[in-house]
Amino acid sequence: MDAEGRVRIVSQATRDQGRNLEDARDKLAELIREALHVPRPRRPTKPTRSSQRRRVDDKRRESNKKQLRGRVRGKTDRAINASRARARASCMPSPPFRELGSGS
Repeated sequence: MDAEGRVRIVSQATRDQGRNLEDARDKLAELIREALHVPRPRRPTKPTRSSQRRRVDDKRRESNKKQLRGRVRGKTDRAINASRARARASCMPSPPFRELGSGS
């Protein structure tokens, strides 16, 4: 459709003007047929109890799989990490001291 509300159908399928005109008329007829077709309304359905159970089981399985990924940590790893954190904290310089109350 153009700005004035007219439908414009073009066909350049063949080199013959008469055949192209016939093809354009067929295209218009098909467009009208499609516009007149009323789609069947969708009937809403509930998922079955077994499909809901399957979905939850799959989610639980995927969750467990993802939790097992990554590095395995034990008590010794936590102790090592804590000691490294303390070592880093002792090596860091303290922030510069600024006197309060100076007028400049």
